[in-house]
Amino acid sequence: MQAVFALSDRVTVLVYGRVLACGSADEIRNDPQVRECYLGSERRHADRRPQGVAA
Repeated sequence: MQAVFALSDRVTVLVYGRVLACGSADEIRNDPQVRECYLGSERRHADRRPQGVAA
């Protein structure tokens, strides 16, 4: 993603063929919907932690 951000003035993010967000690299990087779709939620990651591993 860093290469895309470095080379682009504007970025459009698609999810299942639909536009999710469009904006500057900083706007996309900080967009909560983009982060959820591409990085997942904290809760989802917490559910995958092995038993006894703290967040």
